[in-house]
Amino acid sequence: MSVMVEGKVAIVTGAGNGIGQGIALATAASGASVVANDISVEAAQAVGGPGLTLSRARSDPTRRARTARSFWVTGAQYASVCIFT
Repeated sequence: MSVMVEGKVAIVTGAGNGIGQGIALATAASGASVVANDISVEAAQAVGGPGLTLSRARSDPTRRARTARSFWVTGAQYASVCIFT
């Protein structure tokens, strides 16, 4: 998987726990910069590991304005978003 995501930017929703957290960590370990989004900012901030490039943000995918803001902030920080889960 690292060849496919290395150097890319990913936004992972629900990254605070469960499957979303697993996706965030695996994607970051494969060389992508990951924005770990969760409805709970505390849960998003708890995601991490050595050597991983992770940003954390509060986001609620059921609220259009919050999702749009997440893309805007990520785009401003990284210039583009390649992966959204």
